[in-house]
Amino acid sequence: MDAPLASLRKYVAYIRKAIRGEPFNHDGPIYTGIRARLDQQPARATIPMHIAGEGPRMLALAGETADGAILNISTPWYLREVALRQVRAGAERVGRDPNEVEITSVVTCCVGDDRQAVLRNARAAFMERLSGSGVHIVRGQPPEVRPAPFPRTRAIIEKTLEALAPGALAGR
Repeated sequence: MDAPLASLRKYVAYIRKAIRGEPFNHDGPIYTGIRARLDQQPARATIPMHIAGEGPRMLALAGETADGAILNISTPWYLREVALRQVRAGAERVGRDPNEVEITSVVTCCVGDDRQAVLRNARAAFMERLSGSGVHIVRGQPPEVRPAPFPRTRAIIEKTLEALAPGALAGR
């Protein structure tokens, strides 16, 4: 089977052809000899396509092939130093304008009258997300913006968050 990035690259190309009403072909290790075309005229010729992912290669692929990249959870450092750079590099590699590729990230928002309670709730929600799939994002940051070594613990993640953006989750 093709590597995930190569498969996604092909899939994006198939979808783009299909929504333009063009025929598309597929010959792969699982399905072969597929010659397809939508059986109806698409409602519109372009539909924005975004690729969801967090790793540098997936973000570069989004820059090369998609209209945008969607990150599940991220820190300001990762968005600036990894996501933005990888998406831009991918776009430039294929001659696209990097400013035309959107970058979207999940943002933790909590609303309330009690600022301290809102901060506690926002941090708890952020830690829950970050301690799952996003922990590699913090681990990949340089030592000056994260504690080292990085065990996967709530206390260390909270220290890291506070060091990265003190009070940033309170909503300005």
